[in-house]
Amino acid sequence: MQLLNSSIYGKANDQIYPRTTDILFKIVGCASLTQEKGIAKGNRDLTIHYSVMTFSWAMAFANRRGRFDIVRELYRHFAACPYCGSEPCDCKRGVQKPKRMLFAEGQPLWSVEAFQRHIAEVYPKNTLARSGSHLAAESVELMQAVLDWERSQFDAIRSEELIAAIHEEYSDVIAHLVAIAHCGEFDLARETIRIFKDGCCECHLPECKCPYTNPVRSRSVTK
Repeated sequence: MQLLNSSIYGKANDQIYPRTTDILFKIVGCASLTQEKGIAKGNRDLTIHYSVMTFSWAMAFANRRGRFDIVRELYRHFAACPYCGSEPCDCKRGVQKPKRMLFAEGQPLWSVEAFQRHIAEVYPKNTLARSGSHLAAESVELMQAVLDWERSQFDAIRSEELIAAIHEEYSDVIAHLVAIAHCGEFDLARETIRIFKDGCCECHLPECKCPYTNPVRSRSVTK
């Protein structure tokens, strides 16, 4: 999925959105639209569309971050519930959650499809409404983590901690996206391929050459 996004939008994104925060604003915006235009209004088509758009921008962010291995980070983070360590989650409502366990080592790698099934197994009580609300909140937390890191780049120890926090928040965004897909009964990876199978979903070229990437030049639905 990272390579697909890079091949279609990599050059255009680098030119039009040179700052990482530009891409983060897209993630936040599409995550909010997933909740507000799709889930809250019971519109399945828009829920799927904006979930895929959020996922697409999340891939763009991963590519901007130096193409870190998304699946590896997801599985390190969510081998089980990162709070209680159980599968399925055994966190008790009304009880303070234990300290979050980050990045379990020594785990095999998964596909996005398998990760969607796994999150459904870890969190069987997820609901579409709850997952949508969490996605919107976590996308903002991802942006905050990146901004914190940008302000602390000259502090080596602090910077390393904040990079781990970025990967943590990013993993949360993807986890809530696949939770939405499971609760909404669609396959996130399959829908992404469907929308981008011919390249850009607007000009249908394998490398985007149209105004679609740039909101200043286009009134189309944001990628």
